[in-house]
Amino acid sequence: MTNKQIATTLNTVIMKNEIVGSGWTQQIAEDLSNIVEFGKSLTNVTKENLLNFKQNLVAQISNDYVIRKLEKKFFGLSKSRSDFRVALQRIMSAGLIEATESHMNNLSWSNGKDWHDGKYYGADLDSTIYTDTINFKIPYSLSENEWIEAFESAEQLTMLFSLIATNVESSITSKMNALSKRLLVAIIDNCEKATTPRVVKLVTEFNNIYNTGGEPLTFDIIVKDRNLHAKFNAFVKATINELRGYTSEPNYIYNDGSVVTWTPREKIECVLLNKFTSDIEYITDPIDYHEKDMPVAYETINGWQTTGKDIFKTYEDVATIVIDGEPSDTTYNNVVGVIFDIDGAGMEIIQNKVTKEYVGSEDFTNYFHHMSIRNFVDTRLSSIVLELS
Repeated sequence: MTNKQIATTLNTVIMKNEIVGSGWTQQIAEDLSNIVEFGKSLTNVTKENLLNFKQNLVAQISNDYVIRKLEKKFFGLSKSRSDFRVALQRIMSAGLIEATESHMNNLSWSNGKDWHDGKYYGADLDSTIYTDTINFKIPYSLSENEWIEAFESAEQLTMLFSLIATNVESSITSKMNALSKRLLVAIIDNCEKATTPRVVKLVTEFNNIYNTGGEPLTFDIIVKDRNLHAKFNAFVKATINELRGYTSEPNYIYNDGSVVTWTPREKIECVLLNKFTSDIEYITDPIDYHEKDMPVAYETINGWQTTGKDIFKTYEDVATIVIDGEPSDTTYNNVVGVIFDIDGAGMEIIQNKVTKEYVGSEDFTNYFHHMSIRNFVDTRLSSIVLELS
């Protein structure tokens, strides 16, 4: 963070919340050259007003350097407030409104014909139900000495801002990582359990193209043969690009079948297992194509639920998904990727406030960042699972 960014944050807090008793009427300079003078003005403020200023500053630091930074991360699932609302309030009809032939450019032959059409053609406003809202708090403490020293120089103030931002970011990143995995698992579960599963079995499809009648090609055989390995790499990339094209046309094959929908290519997210991409990208002897000739945008994930305890992972460790259920759990094996519409799932931080507790006996303050994250999965939008089977 720069001095200018820190000055902007301080000025925002000062403008929003008058610091009663400080007598401060200036703007914090962009180079923080008057930060010591501002710090001295705080010595005239009552204890309660000073605590309120610190509380507001901690909240603003969290918003400026953590919340905004986390938007558009986590496989495209983390969304800004406006993007989240757009996704929730998407206008979709129960079916496409049919287009009919118009005679607007050829009316001379129908002089006197009544073209009045008294029907109302409407689209249903569909607000997706949230699947969950998660609440948590992030506690940490700052001593009064840390606050006093922070306003002795621009460098000290930068250290304080970084300390607060790092505390919050580390905790919330952990929570959002876990939630993003849960959303991906929910998308995969919906694809797998559909009446007609939306699952592409990569090895099976590869066999259909390249196996000329011999023994079935397993993934182990493919990766040990340099020629097959290179072909499989190209095949996977071509398959992902092909599916992106299919989902961009109006259809109900690549969603839950309830409505006709489509996904622009730029709205399709692809997440692949890290182990899988490592296995297929490592080619010892490239053949008649180069990676740059077939670009495929994707993000990687280490595991859908767990990654096991061993240093090197097996597909059983990272590609297995277990869904709790009655009377028994459901298990999906060899899941190596998922392709989905980024508007079909999302999460947003809807509450970000800070409370404080001053501990006078030891002269420090506890701060509690209270966060709420709401999230949704919309099964009407495109999603496809890739399996290594």
